[in-house]
This record gives sequence, C-alpha cells and structure tokens, in this order.
Amino acid sequence: MPFSPKLLRIVRRVLLILAILGTVVAVIIAIENWRGNRAWHQYAAEQTAKGVNLTELPQPSSLPAESNFMKTPTLDRFLWESSGSAALQEFFTRNNIPTLAPSKGFGWQHGRTLDFKSYIERYGYAEAKKTENSSFTAETLFTLQKPMTGVFEELRLAARVRSESQLARKSSINRTDPFSSAFASFQFVRALVIAQSAHACAALSTDQPEVALYDTLAVLKFSRGLAEAPDPILVETMIGTVSFGYALQPTWEGLQKRSWNEDQLALLAQELARADLVNSLDRSLQTERLAANVMMDQLNWRKNMPFDVIKQFKTLAWFLYFPSGWVQQNKVRSNQWSDQIHEALTSRGTAAFLAKLQHIDDSAKELGGPLSPYTSIVSIIIPAHKRIAENVIQKQSLLNVAITACALERHWLAHGNYPERLTELVPTYLDKVPLDIIDGQPLHYRRTDNGKFALYSVGLDGKDDSGKPAKSNNADETGDWAWPQPAASGP
Repeated sequence: MPFSPKLLRIVRRVLLILAILGTVVAVIIAIENWRGNRAWHQYAAEQTAKGVNLTELPQPSSLPAESNFMKTPTLDRFLWESSGSAALQEFFTRNNIPTLAPSKGFGWQHGRTLDFKSYIERYGYAEAKKTENSSFTAETLFTLQKPMTGVFEELRLAARVRSESQLARKSSINRTDPFSSAFASFQFVRALVIAQSAHACAALSTDQPEVALYDTLAVLKFSRGLAEAPDPILVETMIGTVSFGYALQPTWEGLQKRSWNEDQLALLAQELARADLVNSLDRSLQTERLAANVMMDQLNWRKNMPFDVIKQFKTLAWFLYFPSGWVQQNKVRSNQWSDQIHEALTSRGTAAFLAKLQHIDDSAKELGGPLSPYTSIVSIIIPAHKRIAENVIQKQSLLNVAITACALERHWLAHGNYPERLTELVPTYLDKVPLDIIDGQPLHYRRTDNGKFALYSVGLDGKDDSGKPAKSNNADETGDWAWPQPAASGP
C-alpha cells in the first residue's frame, strides 16, 4: 500500500529532526572529548614539568630476605592468605588465636593497663568459657596462649636479628589492573598483633621485661613493615597504622611500670622513631592515584580491556558509555584531589596544616557529586581521604609522644627527675624536640606536682586543653592526644 504524501512529509521531517539531533549530539561529544583531552594533557604537562609521575606504579621491594622481619616463616606463609582460607583458619585454630574485633581491654589512652578479664572474655577463648573463673589474670592469658609460644618466640628472635622490615609481595603490583593486586590479610595481621601485644602486657605484669620488650618490638616491626612498603597500597598502610596503635599499649605500660633499663629504652625509642606514617600514607595515596588513572584509561578503551571493569566495578559499568572527554575530566578532578591531599600531608607540623586539612572537605563539596558528568566517577572511586588522614595523623602524633616519653624516662633513670623543659633532652636522649604535627609547635610538656609530667599534642581541634584527653579514641574527638599518667588497672 503506497504512503500518502502527508505521511511521507512527516517521515521526512522526523528523519531530518533525528539527523539534526544526531549531528548536534555528535558535535557536543566531539567538543566534550576535545575539552576533556585538552584538560588532561594540560594537567599532565604541568605535573610532568614538576617531576610528578602520573603513569608508573612503584617497584616491588628488593630487600634481602635474611634481614627482612616480614620474611620470617610464619609471616611469609600466612600474611598473604585470604581471609577465610582453610590454611589461615587452621593456623588460628591450631594456635588458639581469637579473631574477633574490635579489641577489648586496650585502654592506655585513658590511663588503663590491659584489662585481662575483658580481653579474655571478649575474645572468647574456649578454655576460659569452660571455667567459672571471674578474675582472669596474666597467668590465665599465658595458659590460653601457650599454643602460640613458638610463633611468639620466632617473632621475638626476628625482632632481635632482623634490622629491616618491608612488606615483601609474592608478586609485584599488577600494572594493568592495580585494584586486583593481592594485599596483606587484615584478619591475620589484626589477630597476630593483638595477641602479641596482649602477651607483652602479660609479660610486664609478671616481671618479664625482656620478653615484653621484644614482643613490643616485634609488633612495631610488623607494623612498620606494612606501613613502609616500597610499593604501598592504601589498605596496607591503614592496617599498619592500626597495628602501631596496639603496640602503644605495652609501650605505655612498660614506661609506667619502669620495667626497662637505659639500653632497652634506647632500643624501643629507636624503633618507634623509624615510623613515618604520614609519608607512608602520602605514598600509598600516590599508588591509589595511579591505579585510578589506569582504571579510567580502561574505561576509555572500552574494548580489549586488561581486566573486566563490569565485574570488578559494577557501579561504574554505565560509565563505559561516557564520552571519553567526560572520563578525562574526571581523571583531572581525581588527580587534583590527590594534589590537595598531598599538599595537606606535606604541610604537617606547620601552622597551615589544619586549614589545609579542612580544605579537603571543602573541595569534596565542590566536586559536584554523582550528577555531574565531570565528577561522577571521582565521587565513587575516591575514599574518605580526610578521615583516613586524620587517623594516620593521630597515630603518628601518639608515636611522637611515645618517643618523647622514652626520652623522659631515660632522663629520669639518669638524674632521678624529669627535666624542666624538653630541650634538656637534646642531644643526649633526642636529636631534636618533636614538633606537634597539628600546629608546628614543640610538643606540649610540663612537670606536675605529683612528680609526673604532662605530655601531649593538641589534637585535631587545634586547642590546648592542658593535656585533658579526648573521651574516645576517635581521631576527631575534642581533646588532646596525651600520654596519660599515672596508670590504673581494670576496665
């Protein structure tokens, strides 16, 4: 049946409109692609001129195995086992290692020694549940941890003879698929660090300072090995940061109890001082930046990708249909965000630090959220960097406080009192007075009337609360990051 002239006119008009719309869309896409590619090339050229690498991921470690703490048999065997693997679960069961979280009984920031009862009950040791004992002690913990004797001895020996500590991967980071690279088992690290830190506290409670010291040094070396990886991944830096927090429990208790002599304190302070968590975070965020760049390049390629975007990033699947220029604009925003994080971290220990840290939040609000085509990918793939940075800053501040507390104790052992000012510790016990990361001023210190001292950082609110600690251990809690004295036992 022939078409009527009227219908043919309608069809021609519809086709003309579609052709016009298609042309307009094609022109818009071409313009957006040109704008996006130009923005990225301009940004990349600026960064290259500054010596910033936007394409190469860090190289794996080449540290000799015999000097690397992270290559002890237990760590080398189980550190890379995925959570829930049969081998890892068998290791936990054989050594009677509880794996629950969060920790219970660790209260040094509030002036509390390890609460053995809370710790044992929370972690559900099977033997403890079978008894009617309501007052668990250090000896109880030793009995429960007896299957771990060999593991603890292995790590204590390694802490004595292996001076270096770096994460040693089974294989280097996948250059074409960084997000698929294997990372250390958080479950294994957490369980082992908590168990050995608790063992150190029990050793202090039973007058075994040498055992306690090398338990603590083992946890510190383990933590540093994770945080100081030469090719860091963000999750590993955060695992290492959390682990340092557990090591501070026996560190604080040993100083409060005056368990260690001059040489032992010098050794402990030396290991504490080797941690640079803020620099570790900065480097791991650089790895994250490069990985995000690789991922967004793969979105642009669309076909023959080295990894399956849709499988690993289901929320990003629809971005496969984005014009390449929009992806490039997201890549520019992602890198600019990383630049701001880097600028904030490198300003630590200066008066400008808090303002630059706050600027990270302000910049997040300016990203435009998931509805902006120029920032929709960025809003999904970028983690809560400000909160991560705050937690790392807190732990590094507490490590700096602990180093200074070791120096104060060494001064007390030599002179029978604490110095009037921290400058008196230089150069015998400190190379220099540590600065407060928050405001760039020396750590706050004063002698107290009870023969003790107050030592603290002002914390993230930037206010000097005279050493009054925050009510919780959260990094952003109002209050100071203090070295509490004197010690108390119990919950």
